[in-house]
Amino acid sequence: MNALLIDHVSKNFGGVQVLSNIFIELEEGKRLAIIGPNGAGKTTLINVISGVLKPSTGRILLFGEDMTRHSPYLRCRKGLSRTFQILSLFPSLTVLESLLLSVMPVRSDQLSLLRPIGMFSHLYHTSQRLLEQVGLWEKREMIVCNLSHGEQKLLEMAMSLSQAPKLMLLDEPMAGLSPGETVLISSVIRSLPSDVAMIIVEHNVDAALELAGRVVVLNQGMILAEGLPHEVRKEPKVQEVYLGTEESWRSWKDFCKKRGELHS
Repeated sequence: MNALLIDHVSKNFGGVQVLSNIFIELEEGKRLAIIGPNGAGKTTLINVISGVLKPSTGRILLFGEDMTRHSPYLRCRKGLSRTFQILSLFPSLTVLESLLLSVMPVRSDQLSLLRPIGMFSHLYHTSQRLLEQVGLWEKREMIVCNLSHGEQKLLEMAMSLSQAPKLMLLDEPMAGLSPGETVLISSVIRSLPSDVAMIIVEHNVDAALELAGRVVVLNQGMILAEGLPHEVRKEPKVQEVYLGTEESWRSWKDFCKKRGELHS
């Protein structure tokens, strides 16, 4: 069964067409990377999938159910969660408080407004498990705004996981990270349950290709290429449009190796 079907989706903003006739199938438990140059339509596509934007034409199906006109909230209840290109956190709360707020709606049927939250030990146990999973349990009492950028990315991922998703959308999870933080985020993503389907939108090409079993390349709102990572790497039109010429591709990889962002 497909976790996600993007059925010939287009998106226009007035007279500007940002997405054109996008068709993508993602099976349950599979991981897909979406790459492309700036302005290719990647984040717009994520917003259409998550319900922030409605498509101009086409349909979005989650686990076989047409969710095209449904709200982000209902898509979340269906098993969809996401992270954002620009972090969306509670900067004045502690790390643990942020997780508790994220976990509470999932267990809302067990809560009572007349009892203090401290009496609901299952919320703390779930929050502890998630923070340990992303390596932030030791920093549970820190104020979110005092975390490093990479740690905030990890917190957002933990909050996304708190919804017990069956499909995760990760919008540039490694943007703005140091090489060491990139390695850490990549390892956390790899450790996520294998039955959770995933779409990873990322500018760090090698990191994205290492994490995904299949790749879609967007350019000017259209699918330029798709296939296995090693197939996409060798595609001349991808190298030309996304990275310039083949010589530019080699130069870019050499540059990244010198910065320690690539390991092979």
